[in-house]
Amino acid sequence: MGTGDTPLGDDDARFLEVVRRNVARLQHMVEELLFVGRVDAEGLSLDRDEVNVGELARNAIRSALPVAHAQSLTLELEEHGSAHAFADPKRIAQVFDNLISNAIKFTRPGGSVGVSVSTDEGEIVASVSDTGRAFHSPSSRGCSSDSFAAARPAMSPARAWA
Repeated sequence: MGTGDTPLGDDDARFLEVVRRNVARLQHMVEELLFVGRVDAEGLSLDRDEVNVGELARNAIRSALPVAHAQSLTLELEEHGSAHAFADPKRIAQVFDNLISNAIKFTRPGGSVGVSVSTDEGEIVASVSDTGRAFHSPSSRGCSSDSFAAARPAMSPARAWA
C-alpha cells in the first residue's frame, strides 16, 4: 500500500503498523474518557446480553498480541467449561483489556501473561496472572488501600498464543 504504483518498503510498512496500533490505542483512550464522562453525567447503564466470557478473553488476548510480541512476552489462555453469562460484553471486554494491558506493562521481556476462564458451582471465575513484579503491600506502589495489594499467582501450562 504505497503511494501510486510504488509499494511500501519493509521499514515503511513496520512504521505504518506502529502508527496504526498507536491510532487504535489513542482511539480507545478517547472512547474510555468519553465513557467516564457519560458515567459521571448519567450513571452507568449496562447493555446486557448472553455472552461467552471465554470468547471475550480470547479477543482481548488477540488484541494484546502485538504489544506482547514486541516485548517478547507469551500470552496464554486456559479455559475450563462453558462460561456463558448474561452481562454487558463491552464492559467485560474492557475489564479483560485493562487487566491484560496492566499485566503486560509490569512483566519483563521473556515473561508470560496468563488468562484463565472457568466455572465453579455455576459461577464464572476469570483471572489474569503474570510473571511480572508482585505488589505485596499497598506501600510498594504508593496505594492507600489494602484492596490494591496483590500477589503473583503461579502460572500453569496452557494454550500459548505467542
